[in-house]
Amino acid sequence: MSPIFGSALACEGFGLARSASWRVRLVATLTTLTFACVGAAQQLPDQPITSSQSAGQAYTQAMKQIGLDQKLGDYVAKDPQVFTEDGKKIAFGTLLGQRPAILLPMFFTCKSACGIEVDSLLKSLAKMQDYTAGKDYDVIFLSINPKETPDIAGAKKALLMKDYDRNGSGSGFHFLTGSLDDVKKITGSVGFRYVWRPETEQIYHPTGIIILTKAGMISRYFYGTEYSGPLLEQGLVAAMRQQVGARAQPIMMGCIMVDPVTGQRTLNILRTVQVFGLLTLAILFGSMAWMNHRRKEDMAKLTTKGGASA
Repeated sequence: MSPIFGSALACEGFGLARSASWRVRLVATLTTLTFACVGAAQQLPDQPITSSQSAGQAYTQAMKQIGLDQKLGDYVAKDPQVFTEDGKKIAFGTLLGQRPAILLPMFFTCKSACGIEVDSLLKSLAKMQDYTAGKDYDVIFLSINPKETPDIAGAKKALLMKDYDRNGSGSGFHFLTGSLDDVKKITGSVGFRYVWRPETEQIYHPTGIIILTKAGMISRYFYGTEYSGPLLEQGLVAAMRQQVGARAQPIMMGCIMVDPVTGQRTLNILRTVQVFGLLTLAILFGSMAWMNHRRKEDMAKLTTKGGASA
């Protein structure tokens, strides 16, 4: 049991003085959480850490360029050439035609938002009992890092397939790499806008997945890094029926690659941390107001008892 909760339980029913003690501890705890959130926000810079004076300007410009535009009813580009995890060069469209596909633009060496996306997606897919990858749908992981190779993609597939252990499902997962131009043609056709900075090898991109029908029509979008299993299943069923789903509510979380110069990583969740900080402050001040109200009530009761005794 933590000391804070232990003190709260021990003080229960022991009068005003001890009650105030655990309240003070509560305020101290909330204050600590508040400063922890603020500190975390300060440690997540709003721009990549580089020695260049223009880095901030480049970052600001990149943030204006990234996004995930919903092009429901449009078709994904099929002609661009990509490499499979086995090193085979194919046209992207050859992966379509048999069943719906879930397209996740990301990159395999990312250890921040991309990893959260992949983990959430695989967990949701693993919980689907009625539909199986390779039989009912395909999953396409498309690297947006032009420096990544089929070897990296293959290693990633071998690792991730342990999280989706179903017989014969391996053929339904595709880990693709390609040139910047070809990959941009694919991502551009589905509204996925990202920025690659070759001089620093940094990537700025949104998060989200796109569900395609077997004909390559864009059926539905899912924003963010967490994908609800039931909603994902509904999206796949709609794609199986060649239907266009409802428009999704945008939730933008950008991701930035490791800086090869400084080795530092910048994850664009500063706004999220700030929101949690504000919520913590609201809880803090709300708790203080409530405690002040209770203190006045306790004092009033003590005054009333004292007057009655007199």
